[in-house]
Amino acid sequence: MINATIQIPDDVIARAIASKVQDRHELMVQKYGEACTKHTASQILNVHPRTLTNMIRDGRILAACQGERIDVRSLADYIENRTAADHEMRMEKKRGRYGAV
Repeated sequence: MINATIQIPDDVIARAIASKVQDRHELMVQKYGEACTKHTASQILNVHPRTLTNMIRDGRILAACQGERIDVRSLADYIENRTAADHEMRMEKKRGRYGAV
């Protein structure tokens, strides 16, 4: 059995993470265009279209074309930070329901 430790500088890790986000943006824009329909966006995120409307309303994703379509880059950002965005929204709802928590 061999144990090894690899040390990678923080700036290299940060660049790798940033490039991953850029790659996702580029890939999604190539596949779906700058904006996609709500139906396509709900299929990408695997959610009901009503859930997608709520996500637009609370700011987790952005609408485009006067609300007729969804910004694909905001979908990519949401996919990258889904857990944090959903947690923040749950806390907002909790604060609204019970006052300051």
